Amino acid sequence: MEWNRELITVPSDPKAQPPTIHPTRSFALLQAAEYDAVVSVTRAGPAYLFSVSAPRGARADAAADQAAHDVLVALYPAKRASVDRRLSSQLSAIPSGPGKQAGIRVGAEVARRLISLRSHDGSSTKPPPFSPRNVAGGYRPTPPDFPTPVFTNWGSVKPFVLAKGSQFRPAPPPAVSTAEYATALNEVKSLGSKTSTTRTPDQTAAGKFWAAAPVWNVWNQIAQGLVTSQHASLEKAVKVFAQLNLSLADTAIAMYDAKYTYRVWRPVTALRLGGTHYNPRIVGDPT
Repeated sequence: MEWNRELITVPSDPKAQPPTIHPTRSFALLQAAEYDAVVSVTRAGPAYLFSVSAPRGARADAAADQAAHDVLVALYPAKRASVDRRLSSQLSAIPSGPGKQAGIRVGAEVARRLISLRSHDGSSTKPPPFSPRNVAGGYRPTPPDFPTPVFTNWGSVKPFVLAKGSQFRPAPPPAVSTAEYATALNEVKSLGSKTSTTRTPDQTAAGKFWAAAPVWNVWNQIAQGLVTSQHASLEKAVKVFAQLNLSLADTAIAMYDAKYTYRVWRPVTALRLGGTHYNPRIVGDPT
């Protein structure tokens, strides 16, 4: 719980989070390391990647703390001081002895192996520049700030669980000139308008909720609430957080694979350019 909360605060610092590294990768590495460190000690489940030899009496909580610390220091060296303080606080609550030291060694080894393995996963590759396609249906930057598209290489990053980012690539979207596309876009226009009369209060609340924060933060905070309310054990907690964040990381990879394969424009662009008659079933709205 504490290490999960610690990581949620880090990517919000632009000096700490590399702009070309998607934050879901960090969450997956953190929680996978904690999980493998704990099950190396408890043998309560199969390892995600690594099972490190642990003597009888090794402390699983110390292993989790050390693994989390070492992963965060490797990913965010500028945050070492605060991460060191977190580790000191966590380990001080664990009685001194051989079990504590053994757990620390297990956690450090798991983190070392995991960081080493993922050091060549393609995440450090320089993203290729994105060239807008000024044709009907072609993606181009969106208002109000028209930002440059990001993570253009992320679909080729090695996934954590999937075989490859394109494993579940969806079918192509319908051509923008078709009736199917017009039906979908007109629904977005009706429900998404600031003055919509068709959107329900529940849909408005849902839209604002999911737009309020990065989705990976939201789901981790939801998981924190469930872990707390259900008084989950350490073994259960690390399993939940690992499964959640490995899924989120691979979802991000798969999403960017599809995004930059099809490069279809966003509804705001389609609606503002509706008057260019790329589809006679769509009434444009330049504002």
